[in-house]
Amino acid sequence: MLSGTVTWKRDRYRCGFGARSSDTGGVSDAPLSAPRRRSTASVIRTAAAAVTAMVLVTAACSDRGGDLVLSEQAARGQSLYRDSGCAGCHGGDGGGGAGPTLVGIRDTERPLLDGTTVIADQDYLIRSIMEPHIELVDGYSLRMPSNNLSLDQVLDVIAFIDELDQQP
Repeated sequence: MLSGTVTWKRDRYRCGFGARSSDTGGVSDAPLSAPRRRSTASVIRTAAAAVTAMVLVTAACSDRGGDLVLSEQAARGQSLYRDSGCAGCHGGDGGGGAGPTLVGIRDTERPLLDGTTVIADQDYLIRSIMEPHIELVDGYSLRMPSNNLSLDQVLDVIAFIDELDQQP
């Protein structure tokens, strides 16, 4: 049973709720606990999470706006790119951020986490979007999440990526 108590102990005023003990018939005189302090590691983790969130929001919002002139297929790809969350890491205009830049990626050599390299051709782009956990790009701590895009949708996204190179 809980009861509200006000007691004097060692010249300190203490107010709180104590557990009434049946053996003592009184209120627990356990000292009130000090306010909980956060560890330095916890503060650092919280700050790192906040900075990461700001980077992702900034990357998602960095966009060329209405400057893009896209084919119909690339326009569908751009919608899929934004709706699927790609812009959150690769930037609204593909310029990179938490994830690698996509502007100018076509036919470039990409270093992978396992120490090998791969050429970013059509097959690589399809694989990296459909099975993002297979070939991990070196230098990025965040891993691209899986998605449910069909092959046709992936080809639309790749058309968007290809046309980013052609923009002013």
